[in-house]
Amino acid sequence: MFFLSYEINNIVNISENMKIKILFALAWFPFIVLGQTNTKTPTVEEVNNLKQTIQSTRSLTNEIDVRVENLEGRLKNVSKSLDEQLSVNQQLQEQLQNNLQTQAQNERAVNLALDEFSKKFEEQNRTVEGVKASLDEQLKQQLVYYTLALAVFVIVLIIAVKISTAKALKQQQKSWNEFNEYIIKSKKQ
Repeated sequence: MFFLSYEINNIVNISENMKIKILFALAWFPFIVLGQTNTKTPTVEEVNNLKQTIQSTRSLTNEIDVRVENLEGRLKNVSKSLDEQLSVNQQLQEQLQNNLQTQAQNERAVNLALDEFSKKFEEQNRTVEGVKASLDEQLKQQLVYYTLALAVFVIVLIIAVKISTAKALKQQQKSWNEFNEYIIKSKKQ
């Protein structure tokens, strides 16, 4: 009581007379509340009704308890299923992450291989161009050599034909001269 009075004194600044009235009311409050009892005695019918109410309340409570147990079991199953699903989802997430990393590595490897292939292809093209230029140069040189050889052959052929023609002419001239001499000698005789 003293504590309550102290708290009231600290909380609200009220007059001394009012404090006494509040303390008096607070002191008698428990007695007033607990002192109120029903002086009427319950009837058998009321007692039976009360027993039926208690019994129906108990059966309803039992039924609710059974339902709560069923729901708790279902909740455990759902929770277990949810945990399993979360575990599977986590595994799938990790597997997906690993697959994405592997795909990224494969893409890098393919890009590097393509870059190497591109470099080798360009190098091969340069080599082919160099070989082609070299072969073109050789072909030009061979054409020049063949042209020169053909020109030399033609010149040699012309010279040979001139020489043989000159020789044949000389031979023909000689033969003609001999024939003319023979005819002339044969006429003279």
